[in-house]
Amino acid sequence: MTTMALRTALSVFLVLMIACETGTVSSPVAHNAEPVDGARLWSRNCATCHGTFGAGDGPLAAGNGAPSLTSPDATERLTETVIEAMIRNGRGGMPAFRHLNDAEVQALVAHVRHLMTPSAVQPVAPPASGSGTPSPAGADVTAPDPAPSRTPQGPP
Repeated sequence: MTTMALRTALSVFLVLMIACETGTVSSPVAHNAEPVDGARLWSRNCATCHGTFGAGDGPLAAGNGAPSLTSPDATERLTETVIEAMIRNGRGGMPAFRHLNDAEVQALVAHVRHLMTPSAVQPVAPPASGSGTPSPAGADVTAPDPAPSRTPQGPP
């Protein structure tokens, strides 16, 4: 093996090792090597019909019959291949999104699959008094014990 070929092979190996270490190999990446945000693409291209969480309740859903992507029927029949084909080619009243590149389509497919998971959409209950952190609805939330008083008790 020549020195040049050895250097090239070593460079490729190092780049792959760094990419694997940072976890960027498996995420969809645009042409400029930045990860693609599927949620942002969803809100720009899909949410007006399918709704924020894919339930088919977007502001334009009534006029075009956009289905829920989170129903049990949809989660069973919509494979990643089917979702990708529908994004690329359209279906029924849904237009084809040919302006999206491969990385963007894959990011949208991943986001749709995420929306299909039962834990993806949980109603959020108002925060417990003073906690500042919302809890999933129905969660057993108990108020924290009050902090001990630092003011002296009793006569001075």
